[in-house]
Amino acid sequence: MNYIVYVVLFVVIVVMIFQNYKLMKRSKHAKKYINCTDAVFDHKENALEMLNEYISNEDSIEFKNKGRVVKAFVEAETSDPKETIEHLELFDVIYTKNKFDKEKFDFNSDTFFWMLLLAARLYKKGYIESLNLLNEKENMYDDDIKDDVVVALFHNMYDNFKGNRHNDFYVLLTEGDYSSYTYDKRLIGFYKYIAITMKAYNGLELSEDDTNDIKVFATKKAGKLLMSDLGILDKYLEKPEETKEVTEKKNEDEE
Repeated sequence: MNYIVYVVLFVVIVVMIFQNYKLMKRSKHAKKYINCTDAVFDHKENALEMLNEYISNEDSIEFKNKGRVVKAFVEAETSDPKETIEHLELFDVIYTKNKFDKEKFDFNSDTFFWMLLLAARLYKKGYIESLNLLNEKENMYDDDIKDDVVVALFHNMYDNFKGNRHNDFYVLLTEGDYSSYTYDKRLIGFYKYIAITMKAYNGLELSEDDTNDIKVFATKKAGKLLMSDLGILDKYLEKPEETKEVTEKKNEDEE
């Protein structure tokens, strides 16, 4: 009996060591990737240079492609990033050994968040062919990921830019009715912000809570990028003292 217990404990320890090794390895890649995304959020002049260097030196295909999405977003500010999007392969941020990896997909959900930002910028700049190409790149894997909130947001945003507005989806999401979807709990708040932002972009009337939320989102780095490209940032970005009042009210409501 004791022998069996020892064997089980040994197996558990081996598995834990292996998992820790995987996490440490991912952390090494993630740190460099985050340095690049921080440079983009902070509007650093060398952000594109950092991304080019990162993608060239990164030995993980998964993280190379994460970097390509962010690189395309930066490039789109001044030129059509079609070539970068052509090299984008989402397979490696979704699958492990040719099988859908939910844990891996959740870990990489930020990549699809960047795709939302990229889609808005491509539309703003008139790079419609590149927008269509980005959509095609994602559609290849819809069988496994279409029911996730961030992917559904991408679908609806793309359709929105093509003239097919699905406002009911944005309303349901802002009301918290997303039980039929999978989602990354860490990012669901941001997804709601994006849904409210699209409601505002489409000219829908916002509730008081929606208005407070979008004003908070306008103060966040990601919110500023998205709302600026959608042309609605100035409408909701308030003066510092006004923003403080909105944030404090938001915090009081959540307590």
